[in-house]
Amino acid sequence: MTWLHFEKKNPLVLFYKNTLQDMFPFSKLHLKQTNADFRINWTVGENPIKQVKYNDLMKLMKFIPPCYHAFYKNLIVERKRKSTETKTRPSTRRTKV
Repeated sequence: MTWLHFEKKNPLVLFYKNTLQDMFPFSKLHLKQTNADFRINWTVGENPIKQVKYNDLMKLMKFIPPCYHAFYKNLIVERKRKSTETKTRPSTRRTKV
């Protein structure tokens, strides 16, 4: 944790950031919970992202705080499917009869 913040109106909530950049929001840790887990659990969605999107995210890594790099590098990428069927577009040309 890089930046800790408490608010008077929420005395049992610890607000924290892993970066000093203002554009990233604070995360919350509720201290009233008896089994407070201080680890941040990243859950990667079940839906994989396209390879093009993953490549774009990798190009943007220089703008992402290092504490989040592992999350982006471990995203599930959709595999290309080899289609045995070829899609054909119906002809729009009219033939003279």
